[in-house]
Amino acid sequence: MQHRIKAENIKCDGCVATIEEALQKLPGVEQVAVDKKRGWVTVTAVDLVERRQLTDVLQQAGFPEQVSTAGFFRKLFS
Repeated sequence: MQHRIKAENIKCDGCVATIEEALQKLPGVEQVAVDKKRGWVTVTAVDLVERRQLTDVLQQAGFPEQVSTAGFFRKLFS
């Protein structure tokens, strides 16, 4: 299964290495690819690895998932 997560704060090759190392420690993670320029983290893992586990690891490493606020503002001001 493949998970694609938009993460914040990816600025350098050191960030990429930190992300790869942190995610590869999770049992079941087979491959991690980081697009530094666009902020995408793509993880290939066995089916037992849940997206929430991946986003928790990213959060702990300092790279939280980027969440859209578009719906929030639309609801707030309508």
